[in-house]
Amino acid sequence: MNEETKSPTGIPKYKSHKEVWALKIKEIIRSSNGSTIVEVEGDYLPIKVGQDYLTKHKPQVGGYWVKYEDGYESFSPAEAFEGGNTLIVLEVKNNEKATSEIVLLLGYIKWRLENGEVVKSSDLDYIKDRLDALNQK
Repeated sequence: MNEETKSPTGIPKYKSHKEVWALKIKEIIRSSNGSTIVEVEGDYLPIKVGQDYLTKHKPQVGGYWVKYEDGYESFSPAEAFEGGNTLIVLEVKNNEKATSEIVLLLGYIKWRLENGEVVKSSDLDYIKDRLDALNQK
């Protein structure tokens, strides 16, 4: 390691280059059965997190729920996340917004299935409603 990569304290400095999925937290709802639902901004389904996530990351409204490619979930305060990440815009043609939303919805279903979660009829109803809304535009 050369002197240019060290901070004044001698600690190595890094620039992040990972791609992550992230949603801004609107509300954290703790249920009586111990599960916790994280409501997020935008037209996305809520995210269910466990007590271990809450204890370790201490998420707060206004910050970001973050998921890495290896499945690891984390929390990032808004200022840190927004200062260090740039939104990846999907390059699509022909009704770009509708196509992007459909890709996101399908990605969400795929992620749920890959993580052993059940896709409930309410999830499918939500997707149907979003597709209907897109078709009306």
